[in-house]
This record gives sequence, C-alpha cells and structure tokens, in this order.
Amino acid sequence: MSYRVIVLPGDGIGPKATTEPVRVLDWFHGYCGLDVAVRHELCGAVAYHTRGAVIANKAFTDLAEVEVVLFGAKGGSEFDEIPPEARRKVNLTTHLPAYGGLRQFAPGNRQ
Repeated sequence: MSYRVIVLPGDGIGPKATTEPVRVLDWFHGYCGLDVAVRHELCGAVAYHTRGAVIANKAFTDLAEVEVVLFGAKGGSEFDEIPPEARRKVNLTTHLPAYGGLRQFAPGNRQ
C-alpha cells in the first residue's frame, strides 16, 4: 500500500515538532521499504505573510485526499494578527474526517 502525507509545519514550535516524525517516515521508507510520499506545504502565519493565505487552496483541497496530515501548530502573536475570516481555513478539525492531537509532556512532580 502507498501512503501520501502532507506536512503542515505551521507556526511556533510546529516546524520543530514535525521534523522528527518526518525523519521516522524517511527511515521506514529507506530501511523497510514503506511506500510513502511526503509533501511539505506552508501553513499558518508564515503562509499568510508569504502568499496572502493561511494555506494554499490546492493544499487545502488535497488534505481530504491523502492518508495522513501531519500538522505542527498554529497560533501566536503573528497568527493573531491575521483577519479572522482568513484564519478559519486552518481549523482542520472541521475539515478532516478524523483528527488526533498529540501533546508533549514532562514527567515528574509539577506543583
């Protein structure tokens, strides 16, 4: 089976958070023969300031056609400056049939 992945690094910690999962996919592709095609797209404040849209129309349409969407993060002061009508398109939870969010945590005593 072939897998198509779109990576949307987004804002803030997003680009850093998506780097390691892509490395894992590359490893499985190279060492285990996993048939995976990874495509990177701009998303969030970077895309808005570069292209005038938080995500390209083609990329947004393609999200429903791929097997996996790896989304980094959205938000921060730069994202808050984008007009609300332009920001709505990045609400992936309403556009995709399934959504799972991962959060990092630090084990130990936190008071």
